[in-house]
Amino acid sequence: MIRSQLVDYIKRQEDICYRNDAIAPELYAEYGVKRGLRDENGNGVLTGLTNISRVTSSKIVDGEKIPCDGELWYRGYRIDRLIQSMQPTELGFEKVAYLLLMGEMPDPQQEEENEGQTPQEQLEQLQQQTQMERTEEINEDQYLFDYEYYTGEIW
Repeated sequence: MIRSQLVDYIKRQEDICYRNDAIAPELYAEYGVKRGLRDENGNGVLTGLTNISRVTSSKIVDGEKIPCDGELWYRGYRIDRLIQSMQPTELGFEKVAYLLLMGEMPDPQQEEENEGQTPQEQLEQLQQQTQMERTEEINEDQYLFDYEYYTGEIW
């Protein structure tokens, strides 16, 4: 995936991120969460509202809070069940990364966009494209400098 394709892809996914990561403003007041790291007295404040993950360490049974085996949830999916549901040939890391970043599981088309390349290959391709774009920018700047130098005209 070249850099311009990556930028286009990110722009297409922007709405998904906003939709799945928005925190309702009334929750800040309900839980006493400040919109910063310090309150008006300079004390640290709670900053723990998220739609990304949840850890369950206890359950309410007959009105009583009792400890339970811990559960880690990502975006509404229990992570142990999510991992167990994946097939050996699936791109598990990519699917979970997409879930964490976008707030929902990738659809088949989105999975296909990442298929066939390892994360390392994707990174190397992006680095090569970035280097080519930088080289093109340098060449263009050099051309303009040479034009101005030899003609005395400002481009």
